[in-house]
Amino acid sequence: MENLQTELVQLQAAHVTQLTNKGIKGDWKVRENITSSDLFTLPKKFTEKDVFTILDFARKFELVALNAGVNFQKGKQNEYLLSQIENLKRAIAELAGENERLAEALDNLTKG
Repeated sequence: MENLQTELVQLQAAHVTQLTNKGIKGDWKVRENITSSDLFTLPKKFTEKDVFTILDFARKFELVALNAGVNFQKGKQNEYLLSQIENLKRAIAELAGENERLAEALDNLTKG
């Protein structure tokens, strides 16, 4: 099986670049650090300050969304695990009862 690492918070380690060709500035590109894959593009009319303000805003809410997803998953996982624990407790109680019944039947056979 191929080992794939998924970056869940791409913007946290992203960089911004603006290429200039023959003195003409191009659009701003926000890219992943390792792969340099484009994440999104911003218009060339934005200043450097504008671009980093937007990137900081996006990074903030990327983390908010990730944490909300993690908390949601933890809640669902806890619900599932608690229901599994209850099912196992019921099974233990049933098995204990059956064990007592079998012990009594065995005891009756050996005394009999």
